[in-house]
Amino acid sequence: KDKSITLRELNEAIQPRSGVSDQQVLHPSGFEEPAPQARSTSGLDIVAGTAVRGGNSDDVDQPVKITRGKDKPKPGGKRKRKCPQCHQFGSENTMYACGGQGGGAKRCDYFDVIGVRRCYKCFKKRESGESTHDPYTCPSAASTAL
Repeated sequence: KDKSITLRELNEAIQPRSGVSDQQVLHPSGFEEPAPQARSTSGLDIVAGTAVRGGNSDDVDQPVKITRGKDKPKPGGKRKRKCPQCHQFGSENTMYACGGQGGGAKRCDYFDVIGVRRCYKCFKKRESGESTHDPYTCPSAASTAL
């Protein structure tokens, strides 16, 4: 069958049948007239058909700006974080600058978990297979003053 013939048949099928009366659509009634006191425009400006408050700024309440109070500092101040490995194995110079501040014992830049000096960068590269350099013989681990 030709597509245009099929389309014409479908259109004829959905067309209203002759003889069926169209129902009339009822429109809603309009708004009621407002009360006379509501229609009074004294003291109001009309902008684009809408009544807005006039220019008398004494009647307008100014908004109150609400602000936060001051933050209270903690009684002891902010606690400095320190590396537990450097603290345990006696390195006062590196304790607050070490990468192990909250990163766990394995993250210490200067000591392993048993307290032997090592280079963290070489340790991670050797662990991931990027390098075969020994982290315990690295010059940066030996030269850092404690």
